[in-house]
Amino acid sequence: MSVFRGNQAPSHISQSHVSKSLAVSRELANQIVGTLDARLLAPAVGYWLAALWALRHPASYSLWLAGFAAVVVASVLLLTRMPQHLRQLVPSGHCELPQKGKGLPTTWHKLSGVVMTTWHKLSSRGRVAVLVVGLASVGVCLGAAATGARVAMRDASPVVSLAEHHSDAIATVALVDDPRSVSSGPAGASTFLLRATLIGLETARDGAARDGKGHAGPSGQARAVSIQGGEHIVVFARGCECAGFLPGQHLRLTGHLAPARRADLTVATLSVSSHPELVGEPSVLQRAAGRLRAGLRQASTVVPQPSGGLIPALAVGDTAALQPELAGQFRITGMTHLTAVSGANLAIVVGAVLLIARSFGAGPISSAALAGCALAGFVVLARPSPSVLRAAAMAAIALIALAASRPKSALPALGFAVIALIMYDPTLSSSPGFVLSVLATLGLVVLAPSWAAALRARGVPRGLAELLAVPLAAQLACLPFIAGYSGAVSLVAVPANAAASLAVGPITVLGVAAALCSVLWDPMGGWSATALAWLAGWPARWLTMVAEHASRWQYAQLHWPSGLSGALLAALAIGVLCLIWRQPVTRWSCVALIAGLLLVLLPMQLRNQPWPPPGWLMAMCDVGQGDAAVLRVGPGSGVVIDAGPEPVSVNRCLSELGIQHVPLFVLSHPHADHVGGVDGVSQGRDVSAVLVGQAQDPPGGYRRLLHWAQQIRAPLLIATPTWRQTIGNATLTVIGPQRSLSGTRSPPNDNSVVLLVQIAGITALFPGDVEHAGQRELLSSGVLSHVDVLKVPHHGSAYSEPEFFDTVAPRAAVVSVGAHNDYGHPSETVLRYLGRGGALVARTDRGGDVAIVSSSGRVALARHAGA
Repeated sequence: MSVFRGNQAPSHISQSHVSKSLAVSRELANQIVGTLDARLLAPAVGYWLAALWALRHPASYSLWLAGFAAVVVASVLLLTRMPQHLRQLVPSGHCELPQKGKGLPTTWHKLSGVVMTTWHKLSSRGRVAVLVVGLASVGVCLGAAATGARVAMRDASPVVSLAEHHSDAIATVALVDDPRSVSSGPAGASTFLLRATLIGLETARDGAARDGKGHAGPSGQARAVSIQGGEHIVVFARGCECAGFLPGQHLRLTGHLAPARRADLTVATLSVSSHPELVGEPSVLQRAAGRLRAGLRQASTVVPQPSGGLIPALAVGDTAALQPELAGQFRITGMTHLTAVSGANLAIVVGAVLLIARSFGAGPISSAALAGCALAGFVVLARPSPSVLRAAAMAAIALIALAASRPKSALPALGFAVIALIMYDPTLSSSPGFVLSVLATLGLVVLAPSWAAALRARGVPRGLAELLAVPLAAQLACLPFIAGYSGAVSLVAVPANAAASLAVGPITVLGVAAALCSVLWDPMGGWSATALAWLAGWPARWLTMVAEHASRWQYAQLHWPSGLSGALLAALAIGVLCLIWRQPVTRWSCVALIAGLLLVLLPMQLRNQPWPPPGWLMAMCDVGQGDAAVLRVGPGSGVVIDAGPEPVSVNRCLSELGIQHVPLFVLSHPHADHVGGVDGVSQGRDVSAVLVGQAQDPPGGYRRLLHWAQQIRAPLLIATPTWRQTIGNATLTVIGPQRSLSGTRSPPNDNSVVLLVQIAGITALFPGDVEHAGQRELLSSGVLSHVDVLKVPHHGSAYSEPEFFDTVAPRAAVVSVGAHNDYGHPSETVLRYLGRGGALVARTDRGGDVAIVSSSGRVALARHAGA
């Protein structure tokens, strides 16, 4: 074999040898892509990762990344295409490169020698790896350039500057999604999160510009701000009854601007305390979709709860009537994805339309057109969530292939859908729902068919084989991400989803039909819609029974390391298991080993990690986006501080902790994420007294507390700075607020009851949701000092003072926060404050319930991921 040495080219290289090398490379590439045609996956992954990176870095960095990827692409093209071009320079007998100076310049002669040598030395797999790197680099180049341009446009917006100065403004916006209640209570007004795009913006009449801490600056005149159009903004509307607003609705809002809390294309957040002014009407299409969703909710009331609220959730993704207890059961059993409309729902709806069209003799083009109309209508009806958008893009590609009578492949459709959707909305790259949707689809496309075929080859009936293969493939593909993201692995997800799959189709078809009948056949008094919803209630009852019984199993979820390490560990475990499973001998050995682990190691692990842990002193309950803490003051007795947003979670937590008596309930402030779950505190327990602050804002939450206290006949105590009481082995002292604060960014938060607790030789601070003003008041009054345990204020909000954390300097800190919250909690800045002091930090969104244990003066944290 001839090789190039130095600047010398070989005198003769067999043309057949070069041809064989190229042919082997093509053959191996074809074997890899096979019938699945995976060529678009590498660019899709590259585009996805580049967009995710570009959202979190300045636009100039994205430009450098795009340039580097372009160089890689050029290098791959040079390496893969030059050997073919060199073959064209010589006669067909053999491949003799022209000598230097005879047809090739000196530089080109040297370069051709290096390229031919490198390519010749690569193995077939190495050549395919080069091609994959080149394709991925194409995606990185495009993703970094496109997303970097969007980030540059975001940063250049004048709204960003106004938000950094915390300016007051009047904004005209167009809603892009249904309003979502993030703080609610039946006795008072709610706080809604509104996602919108800006139409117009002007500074408020008083022109009050504010500095980074909210201090008022010099006043000025009202002025309009030039808006580029389509700039994203997040609105928090407090005291607003916004539930009836529809996407496309134009609103005029007066509020306070603040910087965006998440790394996305949002230019600012707007806090609104007055009711929005309606400007015009939503589109006819959105009004029709709103009527359909409302009609399905009304028709589903014929089915008793909790099954009745499950029908609109499963059919069109409307979770307004879904009971929190059932939602928690779905989360434990790994069935939450059923309440988020995805590919299965779209496949059922589009498949039903295609079946009807074909039964009437429609051709491919007509059938695809009808199915496309149904697809577009269903996306509007179900709202364009990440999973809906991904499934809709794939379905649209499949319908185009059907209309063109061209064979379709799921993997190219998935790759193209990922690129197109992230190009349209780069924020999807960081959406957990989008990640899970893509991974589940990948598992269904790549793994499920071969597994189902293998089961059929072993005598398993076709229907049963698919029933087993589909949920197993989807769960296995999603498992690394779920394990790393949630810090827990569900042991019942596969059997629960297999049992649930029997009900998804009937509920979707009957639910959508009921929604249509609620509008089309209204003269019949809604009888048809009610009848269809009643029929859908029976499979919904089956789903409810599966979730209820599966979640009751004590070991439904096991703790798993969270973060990137947990995801990599889960992926490694799956990879090793798949390698072992390929060989019959090791397969049965693996089965025996797993059985032994389940019979021996699992009981040992559960026995070594009991809940609650022995000697626990206090616990922070996982109640979602809210607070609920427990101080153990005696056997079966605990002081409860706040109750979370709903009663189910706090009741579960207290039951698992064995709390039967509550000598004192403390409410830090009457926001719904602290007072909403009070009924769960008193469920099956007696509450001796209730301690509440002097502030009564918001009044709705305060009225709710008063009503609850009257119902349970518990005396109401008012927290003053001098209040102090010893209960069991705990001494509770109120150290704030020292005075009533007004005119702050959020007076209810800053007037939170701040409680200092001494229990079993350790000190703990529970500051409620105090922000800048409340923390500065505590610092100036001199009541703060070092503590052992800190309940991080306001779920880790960025509205915090670094001096506050430096002063309390906790050894352990617990962040009570809800997973996937839209507030950006906890703030990375706050986590850095805690980290620089060396605090051990735990989060309820990743670790579940957190218990504090003290032994020999040392503080330890125990987590309960099964929460």
